[in-house]
Amino acid sequence: MKKRVLLCLVLALASGQVSADKVIRVVQVPEGDLAALKAGIEAANVLADTHQTTLVLSGDYHFGPSDTMPDIISTLSIRGPARLTGGGIGDASQSGDENGPSLLFRVLESGKFRLDNLEVRDFSLNHSEDGLIVNHGRFNVQEVQFSNISVAVWCTRLLCARYMPLVANKPGAELWMYRASFVESGISGAHWMTRGAPGVLRNEGRGLVAFSQFYVDEGGWNPLVGSTGELEIRNSSFMNRGDSSAPPPLALTSDDPARIEVLNSVFSGFDGASCQNATSLGYNLNDASGCGWAAAEDLAGTPAGVLWRGVSAGWLYARDEILKYGIVPMAASPAVDSANQEWCDATNELFTGRPSREVCDRGAFEYRKSTLGEGGINGLYFNPEADGHYVQVLQTDFLTLVIWNTFDLNGNPVWVYGTGQLVDGRSVIAETYVNRGVIVLPGAPVPDAETDYWGTLELEMENCEAGHVAFSSVDPEFGSGQFPIARLANVKQLGCVD
Repeated sequence: MKKRVLLCLVLALASGQVSADKVIRVVQVPEGDLAALKAGIEAANVLADTHQTTLVLSGDYHFGPSDTMPDIISTLSIRGPARLTGGGIGDASQSGDENGPSLLFRVLESGKFRLDNLEVRDFSLNHSEDGLIVNHGRFNVQEVQFSNISVAVWCTRLLCARYMPLVANKPGAELWMYRASFVESGISGAHWMTRGAPGVLRNEGRGLVAFSQFYVDEGGWNPLVGSTGELEIRNSSFMNRGDSSAPPPLALTSDDPARIEVLNSVFSGFDGASCQNATSLGYNLNDASGCGWAAAEDLAGTPAGVLWRGVSAGWLYARDEILKYGIVPMAASPAVDSANQEWCDATNELFTGRPSREVCDRGAFEYRKSTLGEGGINGLYFNPEADGHYVQVLQTDFLTLVIWNTFDLNGNPVWVYGTGQLVDGRSVIAETYVNRGVIVLPGAPVPDAETDYWGTLELEMENCEAGHVAFSSVDPEFGSGQFPIARLANVKQLGCVD
């Protein structure tokens, strides 16, 4: 406990606070003007000994391949709301071309750097640098989303020379991330020799990641976070919705299991071996059956009950919200009301206050309680993105039945069915099965079905008319994923009230 308190204190002091003898200097950078942004950083470096500089951005700033910013040696904040974009995703590992620079910011040992209220998106890194953002000093991230950052690996037919994480925290450096979001970013489809290389964050110094999320939804990802230094992850959410053609990735990797400590966090869709690369401090939820975490109140091999869904954040981008989607717990998720309250906070990833309950939720997001009227979940639904897939829900006094009419890879119809406990009239996690081996012939007796375990269906209604279904199957033909549902029919004489 003392170690964690000390680490948090050190990192808080490194998060952009300055001594009273520094002069606070605020500069408004014209919208989209990279030359002015560069000049602002250079001026801050000249005044490094006497000033704390804040550069205020607005709008969009487009970076070309040569637009690396000057090294940071001062106490500097770059604050939005604004968007930094590299112009699109390219395949730098094959073509040698990249969108935006492979190095955006580098903080030297004397630098204290803060990014606040920004989106950084559509950069494609090649093998020429250590990462998009490289920290040798003190680096603070607050309310920043990294989206579609393609981390390339330079490979020949025989070997891969090197790789670059999105953020590299170097030996002796300090990193503090609070309400950060990483979406579809990292190393995907890389050479087998780099499978253990972290693609989002490589920590070699000291770091704290809190109230942050990491989300990917394609197969073949490298581990997201790796550490050979000291790293604490708390109140954060990790989610992989990869297809079934590739094994699930590791969320975490480390040279020493004691070098990543995890608390109050949620992991969904990752390889259970991640748990061998980190030490649980308790109150974690990991749906991987191979996870060996067994600290206080850990839940391993349990459906996480989280959905990738739209959110309304408070980051306030000028034209549209920066944070639009989040890894949000369902009402039926075991993450709800089960975290270690000592390490909760008055806010969450959305920068909105937590509901006034005694216990907060595990992960980066808080479930907002709402209830459908009695029996309102009953009915027939369809997937508007793939018509022909239907979901039926029947609530009883004891359990709730969920049936998904779908198809296997060969186009054969499959009925997935299961039951679970209904929560708040709108949410259920069902252990599901399929019946196999039944062939009905005219005049012949109907044989008994062979019941096979299929996996889980996690269903939550947003309102009376629409919701989401997440699935996770032991059958590789299905894998995991989620889809929206819209109401097709109500049960007669049974209305729905939000």
